[in-house]
Amino acid sequence: MARTKHPSHLYRRGDNFHFRCRVPNTQQLLRASLRTGDKLVALTLAAHLSLLVKQEIIKDAESLLAHRNRLVKDSRTDFEATRDDNRTEAPLIQSQKGPRRQKNRNLRLNQLIARFLDEAARLELWQEKHHKDMHNALKVCVEILGDIPINEFDLDKAISYRDGLIKYPYKRSTAKQFQGKSLVQIEKMQYKRISQTTVSNHLRKLSTFSNWLVDNGYIPKSPMVKIKVKKERSDKEAVRPFNQAELSRLFQSEIFTKKKYYLPYHYWLPLLGYYTGARIEELCQLYVDDLVVAEGHYCIRIDNKHEDQKLKTTNSRRLIPIHPHLIELGFWQFAQETQLLQGHTRLFPDLNKIGGKDGQYSHAASKWFGRYRKRVKVIENDTVFHSFRHGFIDQLREHGVDNYLIKRLVGHTGNGTTETIYGRQSPVTSTAKAISSLTKLELSRAK
Repeated sequence: MARTKHPSHLYRRGDNFHFRCRVPNTQQLLRASLRTGDKLVALTLAAHLSLLVKQEIIKDAESLLAHRNRLVKDSRTDFEATRDDNRTEAPLIQSQKGPRRQKNRNLRLNQLIARFLDEAARLELWQEKHHKDMHNALKVCVEILGDIPINEFDLDKAISYRDGLIKYPYKRSTAKQFQGKSLVQIEKMQYKRISQTTVSNHLRKLSTFSNWLVDNGYIPKSPMVKIKVKKERSDKEAVRPFNQAELSRLFQSEIFTKKKYYLPYHYWLPLLGYYTGARIEELCQLYVDDLVVAEGHYCIRIDNKHEDQKLKTTNSRRLIPIHPHLIELGFWQFAQETQLLQGHTRLFPDLNKIGGKDGQYSHAASKWFGRYRKRVKVIENDTVFHSFRHGFIDQLREHGVDNYLIKRLVGHTGNGTTETIYGRQSPVTSTAKAISSLTKLELSRAK
């Protein structure tokens, strides 16, 4: 049986759920048992506690336990009453040792999708973009399967959904050629299909919804457990690190040898990509105040402290020590001059967000880098800006850097470390030493 995934601040140990959360701007990780095996009650408790931590009402273990005790006491009456008032059929998740109540299995797919998304929104389980993506993916499910009664959602229907996804049209909702046409009509046309990566993403989202249906007693077991698509990456989707010859061509143009560039990000973004391994959007959305000094080391802070900044995941929040070569090239000075002399708060003010509220600052930079790499004869389709990130990881591995430190630097793991991992060194000192092991770029033209 597939193991149910819970939000990052909630985990199960034995019969009870437990809460964990990091105190803002510190390394302190708080934990406490929620003293319940009921998932909805646990989610509600965790949402309340998480909000109190964000509001800095809870600052330490003692205040966490005090608020936990009060909320647990209230939950025995208030939360049950609230569930009965707000919905005709509230989710019931008992301890795994107890029986699971079966609910009205004649409810239709659209009704339950609405309940699922409403619950996720109330408990603030996801960021806004993820909630929107989930909603769009489940709309596709209804389009392919129809608004079926939930008791018909079985393995055969899951297989039909997967097969329908494989031939689902790319840009179905926006392309004019598809407007007013059914999927049956579109299948008779010549059209581009969604990628296998998108197919896999949609299947994962339906699997999340399916697990929720099981947890809440609408279906006995998830039909998505055995549904998989083998990912065959195209040349465009597969990304590899730049090789040494390609790096030489990228960094031996006049942009780098003579600092002849039109916009500052033309010079700094490739260098930052190489020396930080950060995603292009993480770099493009930086503010000047994201350059900080931590424990005596110049660092770049990847965070969403500003309203227009976004993180891919909560683990993406991190400090990346700045490589000495970047300091030598004047990066820190450039940042201060950008703010003090030109009055800008963003590091690269020439980059505008494209796509509205959920858009990205990296749109123009990504297009520019694609043109630039082809101009310097780095033309393979499997090399993109993200290749810097792959190369960054490979270099650190080759230099013997601990895998946990690598994950920490690229935002693949949380920051809950112990002294045993770092010995007597601070985390920033350890990651700074790892960054310093990167091979220094040669920016003078080869003779």
